[in-house]
Amino acid sequence: MEHRWGERMAMGIPVRVTVQPLSAHEGRLVNVSMSGALIQADVAPRVLSRVQVRIQPPGQPLAQPTVLTAYVVRRSAAGFGIEWCEFAPREVFAMLNGAGSGAAAIAPARAPLTATR
Repeated sequence: MEHRWGERMAMGIPVRVTVQPLSAHEGRLVNVSMSGALIQADVAPRVLSRVQVRIQPPGQPLAQPTVLTAYVVRRSAAGFGIEWCEFAPREVFAMLNGAGSGAAAIAPARAPLTATR
C-alpha cells in the first residue's frame, strides 16, 4: 500500500547518499514527491535506515548543495524508496514547482536535518 502524498515527478538528478558516517555513495534521484523519493544508487540500505541525500542544484556547480534526511521505506530492483523526515521540505517543494515549469529549481540549502525520534 502506497503512502505517498502528492504527485510523483520524474527528476533524474545526481545525488550523493550517506548511509552511515563516512559511507557516501553516488546515485540518481529517479522521482520525487512531497513525502519521499525513489533513488538508484550503488548501495541498497536496509529498510528503516536513516540516510542523508545531498542534492547539487543542476547547472550550479558552485552553489551550496541541499542536504535532506530521510528513512528508507522500501527496496526494489529499481532502487530504494525514501520518506523525508520532514514532510514536504521547502527544497522539494521548490524542485517540484521548478519541474512543472521546465526548470529544475532547488531552494537555498540549510543545515542538515536531525531526527528527534
